[in-house]
Amino acid sequence: MFVILVYDINKKRVNKVYKVCLKYLTHIQKSVFEGMITESKLEKLKREITVYINPKEDSVCVYRIDSIKYTCIAEIFKPIIIDRVIFKLINKGMIDSNTDFETNGQNAVYLNNSGKKIFLSEYEYKLYTKITVNGTQLTYDGLIRQEIRKIFKAVHYGEVYKPFKYTL
Repeated sequence: MFVILVYDINKKRVNKVYKVCLKYLTHIQKSVFEGMITESKLEKLKREITVYINPKEDSVCVYRIDSIKYTCIAEIFKPIIIDRVIFKLINKGMIDSNTDFETNGQNAVYLNNSGKKIFLSEYEYKLYTKITVNGTQLTYDGLIRQEIRKIFKAVHYGEVYKPFKYTL
């Protein structure tokens, strides 16, 4: 099944919950994770999270989505956020192939710590850039949250889900 997990955790415990979620799901942004997961792994994830949360202060919500048509918020926003950040870094010479990358000896190339800092800085900048959508000023972060709310309404209330479509 496909799930979207969102949480609001006290900052003292948030890193522990983040690490548990990362073992099972894909981190989308801030406190949002998504991914395909089996029922048994979802139960294991819930048990592991329960160790760290305080029910009086913290909140964890898991939304199950049984229809494949809802399956990837990341795919909606990757071309307009991640791809653009990558092209900007390359085209403006903000990232250097000699100093910002490393290899693992198996023909794989990764960003090193310097490259990761550059990428994440630009990603954060892009995430909070304001854009106009249907006459309303939003950040990309706000747009992602809006998309999650639309999916939630589709799953829980049967509303028709119309994914965000970027147009120039």
